[in-house]
Amino acid sequence: MKKLFLIASVLLAACVVSCKKETPVEDAVTLKSAASVTVPVTGDVVSISFNSTVAWKATSSESWLTVSPASGEAGDATVKASALKNDTYDARTAEVTITAGTKTAKVTVTQGQTDAVIVKETSFEVPADGGEVNIPVSANVEVKVTIPEAIDWVHMTPPNKGLV
Repeated sequence: MKKLFLIASVLLAACVVSCKKETPVEDAVTLKSAASVTVPVTGDVVSISFNSTVAWKATSSESWLTVSPASGEAGDATVKASALKNDTYDARTAEVTITAGTKTAKVTVTQGQTDAVIVKETSFEVPADGGEVNIPVSANVEVKVTIPEAIDWVHMTPPNKGLV
């Protein structure tokens, strides 16, 4: 009888241990890097470090910024965000999103513009009795016009509208 009781106790204990509900791992992703970074106009690679409690995926919101690797397992991880050179005259922004189960973390990547000052015409004629010449300038940076002191017959008036 003692043997039967001992066997029943062992089986009951085994059932209790094997039937014990496992506590599910809660989805979480925690950034170890800054939530925003700036890359140079010439392009660059930045590292984004984080910790995830479950398998994760990384994506970029813009085609000029690629992310590698695109996925991984739970634990500490680092992805590389590679920005192409910005040949445009506008700054741009993209987001890298790390998704771990139902949780997400986002890193904003900003890249400056290619600076430009564009003067389409570089030569102007003024009648002998004088006159006014408008010089159209397009720029995405501050423009400073300098007239050498030795040239006293040219004067600048302030622009009548902002630069585009």
